[in-house]
Amino acid sequence: MKILHIIVSLKTGGAETMLIDMVNAQVNRHEVSLCIINSDYETEMFRLLDKRVKMILLHRRPGTRRLSDLIRLNYQAYFHRYDVIHGHDTTMMRYLRFRLRPHVLTVLTVHDTRTSLRGIGYYDVVVSISVAVRNMLAQHGLVSSPVVYNGIRPEQLEPATRRFSALTTTIHLVQVGRLVHEKKGQHLSIQALALLAQKLPHYHVYLDFIGEGDSLAYLEALGKALGVADRIRFLGKCPREQVYTQLKEYDLLLQPSLFEGFGLTVVEAMTVGIPVLISDIEGPMEIIHNGKFGFCFAHNDAEAMADKLDYMLTHKAEVEAVADVARKRAELFTVSSMVLNYEQIYLKK
Repeated sequence: MKILHIIVSLKTGGAETMLIDMVNAQVNRHEVSLCIINSDYETEMFRLLDKRVKMILLHRRPGTRRLSDLIRLNYQAYFHRYDVIHGHDTTMMRYLRFRLRPHVLTVLTVHDTRTSLRGIGYYDVVVSISVAVRNMLAQHGLVSSPVVYNGIRPEQLEPATRRFSALTTTIHLVQVGRLVHEKKGQHLSIQALALLAQKLPHYHVYLDFIGEGDSLAYLEALGKALGVADRIRFLGKCPREQVYTQLKEYDLLLQPSLFEGFGLTVVEAMTVGIPVLISDIEGPMEIIHNGKFGFCFAHNDAEAMADKLDYMLTHKAEVEAVADVARKRAELFTVSSMVLNYEQIYLKK
């Protein structure tokens, strides 16, 4: 099978990580190409790609609509006789002006619960990465959308280095993701850390942020204003291999997102055996099965987050038991099962 994936940009993020894992697995059985529309990409992401994946870089400047870019995209889609064109942005099919060959299946993966749906009707199949995303699409009139959960490679992760129930009063928290607090909620983590210092003054709780983004200056200032700057580290962007190496050394993972389609970092922490605390939004709540395999708090509520952290740190045996059973739950979310489910969709054309 000949497959073309199309994405607007390729930078560090959940959708991009999922895509790289997908094409690297698909290329073992199929001929796979990856087309990046914009010049907005990180070259270090390329080294993660299997060398057998054919790269197509159109180098479009973000926001422009040059005719030459349109022609090159259509040339790739029409003349290379693909069996499947798999888009990761709703708008891509709108730019394929030439009539595609009759046998070509067009697939779209919707990666978030808040995304533009303009152009979604141009695709033959629209895939949701969670039931939360599928429900969002249903609210906008798309009644049929198969769910394919994103997956990780569990063999790349090592078990946590210490048991949660044996922790002292020194606790190390981590949040992984782009520093975009309007979506990822890093400000809530900082506010909760400050509140927790008042609730449990004898505890020494430290928080690391892994990732980069436009909210860095705001978050640094917030930490200083709340008097917890000395307990926070901004580690910047780290390669995934480094994150996987470091993750086992933390005691608890936070994901206080305000909206999220899924949450790969939650699955990664569960695989390692680290307890997770998430906001009660639909995508991540699916992963922890509404609280059975992790802990949650009312989204966009720093005080509720601090209260739940207080509970977790004073009920360590219970938290450890939940983290232990969560490892089994995490086995559902693997790259191999994700790729198999997509292949079944491709073959139904």
